[in-house]
Amino acid sequence: MDDEQADQSVSLEQLADLQAGLLDDATAARLRRRIRDDPALARRYAELEQVRRDLHDLADDATASDLPAEATARIGSALRDAGPQPARHTVVPGRPAGHGARSARPAGVAAAVGLIAVGIGAVVVLSGSDEPARISAGPKAASLTVQRQAGMPWPDRQILGLRTRPPELGTLAAPERLRSCLAGLGYAPTTAVLGAATLTMHDRAQVLLLLPKADGGAVMALVVSPRCNEADAGLIADAVIPDAAGPPTQPGR
Repeated sequence: MDDEQADQSVSLEQLADLQAGLLDDATAARLRRRIRDDPALARRYAELEQVRRDLHDLADDATASDLPAEATARIGSALRDAGPQPARHTVVPGRPAGHGARSARPAGVAAAVGLIAVGIGAVVVLSGSDEPARISAGPKAASLTVQRQAGMPWPDRQILGLRTRPPELGTLAAPERLRSCLAGLGYAPTTAVLGAATLTMHDRAQVLLLLPKADGGAVMALVVSPRCNEADAGLIADAVIPDAAGPPTQPGR
């Protein structure tokens, strides 16, 4: 990591934008490199990913039960543990986000609001910077509108299982195509692919790549377009997946 990158802090809002696919390819590639090379940043990204997955799991629940206490507690903990920083948005229940707030908020507000208020319209009641965040009991699970396609299409166990079988790269099987795609994703062209599979997502053929992380305690899963290349990575979804076990992997191509 160069000195210029090291001096640039990464906010949870930027991490949330990366998860939501709102960043341009060049910015996303730079941020993924930071996540790959910075264990502390990777942990923050993984925690944010876990909150999003909790909401996705609730969205699949057809019951009308309340938001589980453990999920609410996890969101509240993320907000309380984050340090204060100036807010760019204020979310009021029943209204679109505004731009009038200038008081200090927890750093996790932007990301949490992006994941919760936009995804489910949940109410997050924020106190002043010296007071703990107050989280409402949450909506009924049946009212959740978070879309499964916003995240990874497979569970972690299935994705990690790709390492036990030969990678299915589809159109990226050609070495030059794969190198170009890896460069577009912010990886060295010679990065070993730990696993890969072709799948259908958003009613389109896509490729799921499993790539290493620098800290060794997790791997990166990325769903990309079959046309992924250095100029246009075509990233559909990505996630940091904890990997404590670390079983033997297939040789990369």
